[in-house]
Amino acid sequence: MQDLIERHQQYTTDEVDDWETWKSDVFFKQNGFYMDRKLGATMNGKPMFQWLLDLWRVKQLCDTANHIAFIPAGFNKAKNDDLKDDKLLDTELASLNGINPVQHRLAGGSALMSLLHVLVIPKLEYKRVFNAVTLPGKDYDLADAIKCGEEALKKLKKGGVDEVGSLKFWLQQKGNLAVREADLSAEKGTVLPETAENHVMDIRHSFHVYGNNSVGYLHMHV
Repeated sequence: MQDLIERHQQYTTDEVDDWETWKSDVFFKQNGFYMDRKLGATMNGKPMFQWLLDLWRVKQLCDTANHIAFIPAGFNKAKNDDLKDDKLLDTELASLNGINPVQHRLAGGSALMSLLHVLVIPKLEYKRVFNAVTLPGKDYDLADAIKCGEEALKKLKKGGVDEVGSLKFWLQQKGNLAVREADLSAEKGTVLPETAENHVMDIRHSFHVYGNNSVGYLHMHV
């Protein structure tokens, strides 16, 4: 909590304040993609998730009163071509349909690192929140966010092998896209479930706090 307070005290940006209070629709005037050290990934001056939602480019897994959940995406041919080892075949890459793989050896810091991993974000019409560090003082519906994320995970656990990102989808992968126990955790003793039916979910909820945010739009990892 002390770290959060200190980060909040360091947080001073008129651009974000204006965006959160709907005085501006962008952080700044900018064409194309831009990665800002403090604001995170933006497109045309908007937080990346806002830009994607505006264009209906987010595949929603769950939709509750104030939130939506989806699988983190962005793995593409260029990122695959940069790999030295374990490069995916064209068919393997296409099977991902853009979502990030679970394997750190493939996606680095963007990897899902868990067989079931979703992001939960506030709907555009509900509330604008830059980061968890700006939540103090806001009437934020955290319970709805948690509900949205957990319903999305349950959907992925029950999904068939043809549902990209489902538990069965990952367990049936072969070749370089096959999931290894070492892909999921640095901790010793990580064991892959033999089937989706005997997999037990250990659900965690977390935020990347300001200063370490990849996108300046509140998103909860579940």
